[in-house]
Amino acid sequence: MAGENAEAVRLLADALRRGDADMLAAHTHPEAEAETLRSAVQGTFHGPGGAREFVRDNQESFEIFEPRYDEVEEMPDGRVIAIGRLHIRGRGSGAETEVPIAAVVEFRDGLMYRYRDYGDADAARAAVG
Repeated sequence: MAGENAEAVRLLADALRRGDADMLAAHTHPEAEAETLRSAVQGTFHGPGGAREFVRDNQESFEIFEPRYDEVEEMPDGRVIAIGRLHIRGRGSGAETEVPIAAVVEFRDGLMYRYRDYGDADAARAAVG
């Protein structure tokens, strides 16, 4: 199901692929929390400043950082489930891999408010019921 929030998720993924911290921050709610797969190590990213930090960290750590969502579905309550893969190549090491992405994204006031990557499609689907 396509919707305004689903389209926003696609645009934010595109901003990440381009390393566009300004666009990502501009579409991030001041009280936003983003739990990426690496948040277990680095912690949760907060607000527009956290969005900028996330992009900056990616640019320092990776030559390639390309999230791609094959499935983006907006739920009746406005949450979005986005399932796909993240293609990365480490800066310095040159190690290249793809890892699964299975995120649930919530919006408030038209801005990304919560992002949580479960890393597993079944877990993300279970989170949205």
